[in-house]
Amino acid sequence: MNCMLQLYHKTQKVRIRMKKFGPINQIKIFTFTYYGSILLLNGFLPLYLQFRGFDMAQIGILMSIGPFISVIANPFWGFVSDRYQNTRSLIMFMMAADLAIMTAVMFSNGFMMAAAILVVFYFFQTALSPLNTSLILQVIDGTGVKFGNIRLWGSLGYAVLAITSGPIMQYVGIGNFGWVFIVFMFVAILLSTGLPQRGAASPGKLMLRDFSKVIGNGAFVSLLFLSTLVFIPYAMNSAFLSIFIERLGGSEVSVGAALFSSAILEVPVFLLLDRYMPQTIKAMLLLIALATFLFALRWLLMSMAASPAMVIAIQFSHSVTFGVYFYAATLLCEQLVPKSYRATGQSLYALATGGISGLIAGYVGGLLFQYSGPRFMYLVGSFMALVGLTGYILLWLVLRKKIHSDSFSSYSS
Repeated sequence: MNCMLQLYHKTQKVRIRMKKFGPINQIKIFTFTYYGSILLLNGFLPLYLQFRGFDMAQIGILMSIGPFISVIANPFWGFVSDRYQNTRSLIMFMMAADLAIMTAVMFSNGFMMAAAILVVFYFFQTALSPLNTSLILQVIDGTGVKFGNIRLWGSLGYAVLAITSGPIMQYVGIGNFGWVFIVFMFVAILLSTGLPQRGAASPGKLMLRDFSKVIGNGAFVSLLFLSTLVFIPYAMNSAFLSIFIERLGGSEVSVGAALFSSAILEVPVFLLLDRYMPQTIKAMLLLIALATFLFALRWLLMSMAASPAMVIAIQFSHSVTFGVYFYAATLLCEQLVPKSYRATGQSLYALATGGISGLIAGYVGGLLFQYSGPRFMYLVGSFMALVGLTGYILLWLVLRKKIHSDSFSSYSS
Protein backbone atom coordinates (compact mmCIF):
# COMPACT_ATOMS: atom_id res chain seq x y z
CA MET A 1 0.00 0.00 0.00
CA ASN A 2 2.83 2.38 0.90
CA CYS A 3 4.53 1.61 -2.44
CA MET A 4 1.34 2.48 -4.30
CA LEU A 5 1.01 5.76 -2.40
CA GLN A 6 4.63 6.64 -3.11
CA LEU A 7 4.14 5.88 -6.80
CA TYR A 8 1.01 8.04 -6.87
CA HIS A 9 2.80 11.01 -5.27
CA LYS A 10 5.74 10.67 -7.68
CA THR A 11 3.32 10.57 -10.60
CA GLN A 12 1.64 13.75 -9.40
CA LYS A 13 5.02 15.49 -9.12
CA VAL A 14 5.91 14.47 -12.68
CA ARG A 15 2.55 15.77 -13.90
CA ILE A 16 3.06 19.13 -12.18
CA ARG A 17 6.56 19.49 -13.64
CA MET A 18 5.34 18.53 -17.13
CA LYS A 19 2.68 21.25 -17.02
CA LYS A 20 5.40 23.88 -16.64
CA PHE A 21 6.70 22.99 -20.11
CA GLY A 22 3.45 23.97 -21.85
CA PRO A 23 1.26 21.75 -24.05
CA ILE A 24 3.53 21.84 -27.13
CA ASN A 25 6.65 20.75 -25.23
CA GLN A 26 4.66 18.17 -23.28
CA ILE A 27 3.51 16.44 -26.44
CA LYS A 28 7.05 16.59 -27.84
CA ILE A 29 8.50 14.81 -24.80
CA PHE A 30 5.83 12.13 -24.81
CA THR A 31 6.09 11.57 -28.58
CA PHE A 32 9.86 11.12 -28.19
CA THR A 33 9.34 8.45 -25.53
CA TYR A 34 6.43 6.68 -27.18
CA TYR A 35 8.20 6.19 -30.51
CA GLY A 36 11.20 4.88 -28.62
CA SER A 37 8.98 2.13 -27.24
CA ILE A 38 7.80 1.33 -30.79
CA LEU A 39 11.44 0.87 -31.81
CA LEU A 40 11.99 -1.63 -29.02
CA LEU A 41 8.87 -3.59 -29.93
CA ASN A 42 9.34 -3.68 -33.70
CA GLY A 43 13.09 -4.09 -33.63
CA PHE A 44 13.55 -6.84 -31.06
CA LEU A 45 10.27 -8.72 -30.57
CA PRO A 46 10.95 -10.97 -33.62
CA LEU A 47 14.39 -11.85 -32.24
CA TYR A 48 12.87 -12.49 -28.81
CA LEU A 49 10.30 -14.84 -30.33
CA GLN A 50 13.08 -16.62 -32.20
CA PHE A 51 14.97 -16.92 -28.89
CA ARG A 52 11.86 -18.53 -27.40
CA GLY A 53 12.10 -21.28 -30.03
CA PHE A 54 9.44 -20.28 -32.57
CA ASP A 55 10.14 -20.93 -36.27
CA MET A 56 9.73 -18.37 -39.08
CA ALA A 57 6.17 -19.36 -39.93
CA GLN A 58 5.12 -19.14 -36.26
CA ILE A 59 6.86 -15.78 -35.87
CA GLY A 60 5.05 -14.55 -38.96
CA ILE A 61 1.72 -15.58 -37.44
CA LEU A 62 2.54 -14.02 -34.07
CA MET A 63 3.69 -10.79 -35.73
CA SER A 64 0.47 -10.71 -37.77
CA ILE A 65 -1.66 -10.76 -34.60
CA GLY A 66 -1.12 -7.05 -34.06
CA PRO A 67 -2.30 -6.03 -37.54
CA PHE A 68 -5.21 -8.51 -37.31
CA ILE A 69 -6.41 -7.15 -33.97
CA SER A 70 -5.92 -3.56 -35.16
CA VAL A 71 -8.66 -4.14 -37.71
CA ILE A 72 -11.00 -4.01 -34.71
CA ALA A 73 -8.92 -1.98 -32.26
CA ASN A 74 -8.11 1.06 -34.42
CA PRO A 75 -11.65 2.06 -35.41
CA PHE A 76 -12.95 1.09 -31.95
CA TRP A 77 -10.51 3.24 -29.95
CA GLY A 78 -10.63 6.04 -32.54
CA PHE A 79 -14.40 6.24 -32.25
CA VAL A 80 -14.22 6.06 -28.43
CA SER A 81 -11.75 8.97 -28.45
CA ASP A 82 -13.95 11.08 -30.73
CA ARG A 83 -17.11 10.22 -28.80
CA TYR A 84 -15.81 10.95 -25.29
CA GLN A 85 -13.16 13.54 -26.25
CA ASN A 86 -10.69 12.33 -23.65
CA THR A 87 -7.62 11.29 -25.64
CA ARG A 88 -5.08 11.76 -22.86
CA SER A 89 -6.85 9.49 -20.35
CA LEU A 90 -7.40 6.92 -23.06
CA ILE A 91 -3.69 6.87 -23.93
CA MET A 92 -2.73 6.47 -20.26
CA PHE A 93 -5.18 3.61 -19.77
CA MET A 94 -4.03 1.75 -22.88
CA MET A 95 -0.34 2.09 -22.03
CA ALA A 96 -0.93 0.84 -18.49
CA ALA A 97 -2.76 -2.19 -19.92
CA ASP A 98 0.18 -2.88 -22.28
CA LEU A 99 2.61 -2.71 -19.36
CA ALA A 100 0.68 -5.33 -17.41
CA ILE A 101 0.16 -7.63 -20.39
CA MET A 102 3.82 -7.57 -21.50
CA THR A 103 4.69 -9.05 -18.11
CA ALA A 104 2.37 -11.96 -18.91
CA VAL A 105 4.06 -12.43 -22.30
CA MET A 106 7.37 -13.05 -20.57
CA PHE A 107 5.93 -15.94 -18.55
CA SER A 108 3.85 -17.52 -21.31
CA ASN A 109 4.59 -21.10 -22.36
CA GLY A 110 3.90 -22.45 -25.82
CA PHE A 111 2.72 -20.97 -29.09
CA MET A 112 -1.00 -20.89 -28.32
CA MET A 113 -0.57 -19.14 -24.96
CA ALA A 114 1.80 -16.56 -26.46
CA ALA A 115 -0.68 -15.93 -29.27
CA ALA A 116 -3.60 -15.49 -26.84
CA ILE A 117 -1.69 -12.99 -24.69
CA LEU A 118 -0.50 -11.02 -27.73
CA VAL A 119 -4.10 -10.72 -28.91
CA VAL A 120 -4.94 -8.76 -25.74
CA PHE A 121 -1.65 -6.83 -25.84
CA TYR A 122 -2.13 -5.61 -29.40
CA PHE A 123 -5.76 -4.67 -28.79
CA PHE A 124 -4.41 -1.78 -26.73
CA GLN A 125 -1.02 -1.21 -28.39
CA THR A 126 -1.95 -0.89 -32.06
CA ALA A 127 -4.29 2.07 -31.56
CA LEU A 128 -1.80 4.18 -29.58
CA SER A 129 0.00 5.63 -32.61
CA PRO A 130 -3.08 7.14 -34.34
CA LEU A 131 -4.31 8.46 -30.99
CA ASN A 132 -0.95 10.14 -30.45
CA THR A 133 -1.18 11.65 -33.94
CA SER A 134 -4.73 12.81 -33.21
CA LEU A 135 -3.63 14.44 -29.97
CA ILE A 136 -0.78 16.23 -31.78
CA LEU A 137 -3.22 17.63 -34.34
CA GLN A 138 -5.57 18.71 -31.55
CA VAL A 139 -2.83 20.46 -29.58
CA ILE A 140 -1.39 22.39 -32.55
CA ASP A 141 -4.79 23.37 -33.97
CA GLY A 142 -4.89 27.17 -34.20
CA THR A 143 -1.38 27.63 -32.79
CA GLY A 144 0.52 28.00 -36.07
CA VAL A 145 2.80 25.09 -35.13
CA LYS A 146 3.29 22.62 -38.00
CA PHE A 147 2.69 18.89 -37.63
CA GLY A 148 6.25 17.96 -38.62
CA ASN A 149 7.66 20.15 -35.85
CA ILE A 150 6.08 17.79 -33.31
CA ARG A 151 6.28 14.49 -35.18
CA LEU A 152 10.05 14.83 -35.69
CA TRP A 153 10.42 14.22 -31.94
CA GLY A 154 9.04 10.76 -32.54
CA SER A 155 11.75 10.21 -35.14
CA LEU A 156 14.36 11.44 -32.65
CA GLY A 157 13.07 9.05 -30.01
CA TYR A 158 13.12 6.20 -32.50
CA ALA A 159 16.66 7.09 -33.62
CA VAL A 160 18.07 7.52 -30.09
CA LEU A 161 16.64 4.18 -28.97
CA ALA A 162 17.86 2.55 -32.18
CA ILE A 163 21.47 3.52 -31.54
CA THR A 164 21.36 2.74 -27.81
CA SER A 165 19.09 -0.32 -27.66
CA GLY A 166 21.40 -2.53 -29.74
CA PRO A 167 24.30 -2.41 -27.26
CA ILE A 168 21.83 -2.64 -24.35
CA MET A 169 20.17 -5.77 -25.74
CA GLN A 170 23.54 -7.30 -26.55
CA TYR A 171 24.63 -6.66 -22.95
CA VAL A 172 21.50 -7.87 -21.15
CA GLY A 173 20.67 -10.59 -23.69
CA ILE A 174 17.68 -10.87 -26.00
CA GLY A 175 16.03 -13.15 -23.44
CA ASN A 176 15.55 -10.10 -21.19
CA PHE A 177 13.82 -8.06 -23.88
CA GLY A 178 10.53 -8.06 -21.94
CA TRP A 179 12.08 -6.41 -18.88
CA VAL A 180 13.71 -3.68 -20.99
CA PHE A 181 10.38 -2.95 -22.69
CA ILE A 182 8.51 -2.89 -19.37
CA VAL A 183 10.92 -0.36 -17.84
CA PHE A 184 10.67 1.91 -20.86
CA MET A 185 6.88 1.70 -20.97
CA PHE A 186 6.71 2.61 -17.28
CA VAL A 187 8.69 5.78 -18.00
CA ALA A 188 6.37 6.58 -20.92
CA ILE A 189 3.32 6.19 -18.68
CA LEU A 190 4.78 8.61 -16.13
CA LEU A 191 5.36 11.16 -18.87
CA SER A 192 1.85 10.69 -20.26
CA THR A 193 0.38 12.03 -17.01
CA GLY A 194 1.48 15.50 -18.08
CA LEU A 195 -0.08 15.39 -21.54
CA PRO A 196 -2.55 18.19 -22.37
CA GLN A 197 -6.20 17.26 -22.68
CA ARG A 198 -7.80 18.53 -25.84
CA GLY A 199 -11.17 17.36 -27.08
CA ALA A 200 -12.23 16.95 -30.67
CA ALA A 201 -13.82 19.96 -32.25
CA SER A 202 -17.41 18.76 -32.16
CA PRO A 203 -20.46 20.25 -30.44
CA GLY A 204 -21.48 16.94 -28.92
CA LYS A 205 -20.75 13.26 -28.62
CA LEU A 206 -20.60 11.23 -31.81
CA MET A 207 -22.94 8.38 -32.55
CA LEU A 208 -22.17 5.14 -34.39
CA ARG A 209 -24.34 6.19 -37.33
CA ASP A 210 -22.00 9.15 -37.91
CA PHE A 211 -19.25 6.73 -38.91
CA SER A 212 -20.63 6.60 -42.46
CA LYS A 213 -19.68 10.24 -42.95
CA VAL A 214 -16.03 9.24 -42.81
CA ILE A 215 -16.05 6.12 -44.98
CA GLY A 216 -18.36 7.73 -47.54
CA ASN A 217 -15.56 9.95 -48.90
CA GLY A 218 -14.36 8.34 -52.15
CA ALA A 219 -10.95 10.02 -52.17
CA PHE A 220 -10.35 9.02 -48.55
CA VAL A 221 -11.32 5.40 -49.20
CA SER A 222 -9.03 5.30 -52.27
CA LEU A 223 -6.16 6.56 -50.13
CA LEU A 224 -6.83 3.82 -47.56
CA PHE A 225 -6.92 1.09 -50.23
CA LEU A 226 -3.69 2.18 -51.94
CA SER A 227 -1.93 2.72 -48.60
CA THR A 228 -2.82 -0.84 -47.62
CA LEU A 229 -1.18 -2.13 -50.80
CA VAL A 230 1.95 0.02 -50.45
CA PHE A 231 2.46 -0.81 -46.77
CA ILE A 232 2.31 -4.60 -47.12
CA PRO A 233 6.00 -4.80 -48.17
CA TYR A 234 6.83 -2.10 -45.60
CA ALA A 235 5.28 -4.29 -42.89
CA MET A 236 7.14 -7.35 -44.17
CA ASN A 237 10.40 -5.44 -43.86
CA SER A 238 9.53 -4.28 -40.33
CA ALA A 239 8.66 -7.80 -39.22
CA PHE A 240 11.67 -9.63 -40.64
CA LEU A 241 14.43 -7.00 -40.91
CA SER A 242 16.18 -8.05 -37.70
CA ILE A 243 16.13 -11.72 -38.70
CA PHE A 244 17.36 -10.88 -42.22
CA ILE A 245 20.29 -8.95 -40.74
CA GLU A 246 21.09 -11.88 -38.45
CA ARG A 247 21.02 -14.24 -41.46
CA LEU A 248 23.60 -11.99 -43.13
CA GLY A 249 25.88 -12.32 -40.10
CA GLY A 250 24.84 -9.24 -38.15
CA SER A 251 24.30 -8.86 -34.40
CA GLU A 252 21.92 -6.89 -32.17
CA VAL A 253 24.21 -3.88 -32.69
CA SER A 254 23.75 -4.20 -36.46
CA VAL A 255 19.99 -4.33 -35.97
CA GLY A 256 20.11 -1.17 -33.86
CA ALA A 257 22.30 0.58 -36.45
CA ALA A 258 19.84 -0.32 -39.23
CA LEU A 259 16.93 1.03 -37.23
CA PHE A 260 18.90 4.18 -36.37
CA SER A 261 19.73 4.84 -40.02
CA SER A 262 16.06 4.48 -40.91
CA ALA A 263 14.95 7.20 -38.52
CA ILE A 264 17.63 9.83 -38.03
CA LEU A 265 17.09 11.68 -41.34
CA GLU A 266 13.33 11.90 -40.79
CA VAL A 267 13.97 15.04 -38.72
CA PRO A 268 15.25 17.21 -41.61
CA VAL A 269 12.66 15.63 -43.93
CA PHE A 270 9.80 16.72 -41.66
CA LEU A 271 11.28 20.20 -41.25
CA LEU A 272 11.63 20.63 -45.02
CA LEU A 273 8.07 19.43 -45.59
CA ASP A 274 6.82 21.83 -42.92
CA ARG A 275 8.47 24.72 -44.72
CA TYR A 276 8.06 23.95 -48.41
CA MET A 277 5.16 21.54 -48.92
CA PRO A 278 2.18 23.25 -50.65
CA GLN A 279 -1.09 22.56 -48.87
CA THR A 280 -2.88 21.27 -51.99
CA ILE A 281 -4.26 17.88 -52.97
CA LYS A 282 -2.17 17.92 -56.13
CA ALA A 283 1.06 18.37 -54.18
CA MET A 284 0.10 15.69 -51.67
CA LEU A 285 -0.72 13.10 -54.30
CA LEU A 286 2.46 13.82 -56.24
CA LEU A 287 4.57 13.49 -53.09
CA ILE A 288 2.85 10.23 -52.14
CA ALA A 289 3.39 8.87 -55.67
CA LEU A 290 7.08 9.84 -55.51
CA ALA A 291 7.50 8.12 -52.15
CA THR A 292 5.76 5.01 -53.51
CA PHE A 293 8.21 4.85 -56.44
CA LEU A 294 11.13 5.17 -54.03
CA PHE A 295 9.59 2.36 -51.93
CA ALA A 296 9.73 0.10 -55.00
CA LEU A 297 13.38 1.01 -55.56
CA ARG A 298 14.18 0.46 -51.89
CA TRP A 299 12.76 -3.08 -51.83
CA LEU A 300 14.60 -3.91 -55.06
CA LEU A 301 17.88 -2.86 -53.47
CA MET A 302 17.07 -4.87 -50.32
CA SER A 303 16.62 -7.98 -52.47
CA MET A 304 20.24 -7.55 -53.59
CA ALA A 305 21.77 -6.76 -50.16
CA ALA A 306 24.64 -9.09 -49.33
CA SER A 307 25.79 -7.79 -45.93
CA PRO A 308 24.48 -5.99 -42.83
CA ALA A 309 26.38 -2.88 -43.94
CA MET A 310 24.43 -2.80 -47.22
CA VAL A 311 21.15 -3.17 -45.35
CA ILE A 312 22.10 -0.30 -43.02
CA ALA A 313 22.96 1.90 -46.01
CA ILE A 314 19.67 1.11 -47.77
CA GLN A 315 17.74 1.82 -44.56
CA PHE A 316 18.76 5.48 -44.82
CA SER A 317 16.19 5.78 -47.65
CA HIS A 318 13.45 5.09 -45.08
CA SER A 319 13.53 8.73 -44.03
CA VAL A 320 12.41 9.78 -47.51
CA THR A 321 10.14 6.88 -48.43
CA PHE A 322 8.24 6.53 -45.16
CA GLY A 323 8.78 10.11 -43.99
CA VAL A 324 7.32 11.76 -47.09
CA TYR A 325 4.50 9.22 -47.46
CA PHE A 326 3.50 9.39 -43.79
CA TYR A 327 3.60 13.19 -43.60
CA ALA A 328 1.62 13.79 -46.79
CA ALA A 329 -0.94 11.06 -46.13
CA THR A 330 -1.48 12.14 -42.51
CA LEU A 331 -2.30 15.70 -43.50
CA LEU A 332 -4.43 14.47 -46.38
CA CYS A 333 -6.47 12.37 -43.94
CA GLU A 334 -6.71 15.38 -41.64
CA GLN A 335 -8.31 17.45 -44.39
CA LEU A 336 -10.49 14.81 -46.01
CA VAL A 337 -12.50 14.16 -42.84
CA PRO A 338 -14.23 16.71 -40.54
CA LYS A 339 -12.34 17.77 -37.41
CA SER A 340 -14.89 16.08 -35.18
CA TYR A 341 -13.91 12.74 -36.73
CA ARG A 342 -10.17 13.40 -36.51
CA ALA A 343 -9.26 10.39 -34.35
CA THR A 344 -11.54 8.13 -36.38
CA GLY A 345 -9.91 9.21 -39.65
CA GLN A 346 -6.39 8.72 -38.29
CA SER A 347 -7.37 5.35 -36.83
CA LEU A 348 -8.72 4.17 -40.18
CA TYR A 349 -5.49 5.28 -41.85
CA ALA A 350 -3.53 3.37 -39.20
CA LEU A 351 -5.83 0.41 -39.83
CA ALA A 352 -4.82 0.46 -43.50
CA THR A 353 -1.07 1.03 -43.04
CA GLY A 354 -0.50 -0.97 -39.87
CA GLY A 355 -3.54 -3.23 -39.62
CA ILE A 356 -4.76 -4.86 -42.81
CA SER A 357 -1.39 -4.46 -44.55
CA GLY A 358 0.46 -5.84 -41.52
CA LEU A 359 -1.95 -8.75 -41.24
CA ILE A 360 -1.26 -9.80 -44.82
CA ALA A 361 2.46 -9.08 -44.45
CA GLY A 362 2.90 -11.15 -41.29
CA TYR A 363 1.38 -14.29 -42.79
CA VAL A 364 2.49 -13.96 -46.43
CA GLY A 365 5.88 -12.52 -45.48
CA GLY A 366 6.53 -15.39 -43.06
CA LEU A 367 5.76 -17.97 -45.75
CA LEU A 368 7.83 -16.17 -48.39
CA PHE A 369 10.76 -15.75 -45.99
CA GLN A 370 10.73 -19.39 -44.91
CA TYR A 371 10.08 -21.13 -48.23
CA SER A 372 11.44 -18.72 -50.88
CA GLY A 373 13.92 -16.65 -48.90
CA PRO A 374 14.12 -12.97 -47.96
CA ARG A 375 15.37 -11.86 -51.38
CA PHE A 376 12.27 -13.11 -53.14
CA MET A 377 10.13 -11.56 -50.39
CA TYR A 378 11.65 -8.14 -51.14
CA LEU A 379 11.20 -8.61 -54.91
CA VAL A 380 7.49 -9.26 -54.33
CA GLY A 381 7.39 -6.11 -52.21
CA SER A 382 8.96 -4.04 -55.00
CA PHE A 383 6.34 -5.26 -57.45
CA MET A 384 3.51 -4.41 -55.03
CA ALA A 385 4.85 -0.87 -54.61
CA LEU A 386 4.86 -0.43 -58.39
CA VAL A 387 1.22 -1.56 -58.52
CA GLY A 388 0.46 1.03 -55.82
CA LEU A 389 2.26 3.70 -57.86
CA THR A 390 0.05 2.86 -60.83
CA GLY A 391 -3.00 3.28 -58.59
CA TYR A 392 -1.91 6.75 -57.45
CA ILE A 393 -1.29 7.84 -61.04
CA LEU A 394 -4.80 6.70 -61.96
CA LEU A 395 -6.24 8.48 -58.89
CA TRP A 396 -4.46 11.68 -59.88
CA LEU A 397 -5.85 11.41 -63.42
CA VAL A 398 -9.38 10.93 -62.08
CA LEU A 399 -9.10 13.89 -59.70
CA ARG A 400 -6.94 16.18 -61.87
CA LYS A 401 -9.77 18.60 -62.62
CA LYS A 402 -10.74 18.91 -58.96
CA ILE A 403 -7.21 19.26 -57.65
CA HIS A 404 -6.01 21.82 -60.18
CA SER A 405 -6.31 24.63 -57.67
CA ASP A 406 -8.38 23.31 -54.75
CA SER A 407 -7.03 23.30 -51.21
CA PHE A 408 -7.69 20.47 -48.81
CA SER A 409 -10.34 22.39 -47.01
CA SER A 410 -12.32 23.26 -50.09
CA TYR A 411 -12.17 19.71 -51.38
CA SER A 412 -13.13 18.05 -48.13
CA SER A 413 -16.11 20.31 -47.72
